Formats: sequence, structure tokens, C-alpha cells
Amino acid sequence: METTTQNPPQVMRIESLAELQARCERPIAVRFVLDGQVIEVPVRRLSPAEQEKVDQVYDFAENRSRELRPPLVKGRTPEEDRYDYNNEKYQAELEKLKRSARALAIYTGCSAVQAGKPGLSNRDEIRDYVQGILTEHILNILHLNIMAGGLDVAERVNFTSPPVSDG
Repeated sequence: METTTQNPPQVMRIESLAELQARCERPIAVRFVLDGQVIEVPVRRLSPAEQEKVDQVYDFAENRSRELRPPLVKGRTPEEDRYDYNNEKYQAELEKLKRSARALAIYTGCSAVQAGKPGLSNRDEIRDYVQGILTEHILNILHLNIMAGGLDVAERVNFTSPPVSDG
């Protein structure tokens, strides 16, 4: 069995905010294999304002909805009150919000998707449109790449790991 080693990413020193902003605005190439063919779809990172709109619908980082609360089941005393996270109606509405947030992120971050039906602004219309195109797997791939934004945390030499040798 042949093993391959990956070269560590090249270090690029950024000296100005303008340089960093230009890097952030570059498209991200999302690649996946469909029917034996490598497909590349450009997406972009969401701005903080766009991310906030997605997070208002459903915050994937926090794994919660800011606008939906599960029903409260009353106990004999207020201390015994509890939220019913397994309530079917709550779970169905939560899933709808997750799909709405995913659709908003994809519609905002992928110009190819937006070009199919430009000018949508209503959350439900965006969700219905995005849910009606492509496949679940492709939508998930696009969403994950838009949300991750091509970011990865580089290891800190001599901090959490030993230094990487050049030889």
C-alpha cells in the first residue's frame, strides 16, 4: 500500500486589512464527483451581516433556533417545569427552520443558485426554491462549504504541537 504525505499549507503573510479582505472575497471552489465527473461550483463566504440573517433563522454554530422554543410542560411546581424538546410539532418546525437557514445561506453564497431565480427575499420562497433544486447531498455540500468558508485553523508551532521539520 502506497502512503502519501501532505505538504503543509504555504504560509502567506498578510500585512494589511485590504489584503485580508481581498482574500476573504475570493470565491471558494467547491468540488464534488457527480456521475464520474468532477464538478466545480464557485461559492463565496457570507459577510457578517449575511451570516447574522442566517443565524436569526437557525444558528448552526450554536445548534439552536433564536425564534422557536419548545413547548413548556408544567410540573407540580415551577422548578419541575421542563421544555419538551421531543414534541413532534416542535421538531417539525425546527427542521423547517434548519432548511430555511440552509437555503438562505446557499441562495446568498452561491451565485449559480441565485441566478436560477434572482431577486427572492422572502425566507419561505427561498426555502421552497432551493429545496426544489439539485439533490439533498449537493445542497449539503454547498452549505457546508459556504458556512466553513474555506477556513481551517493552522497549528501553532511550539504551542500545541511540535514544530514541523522541513526535511
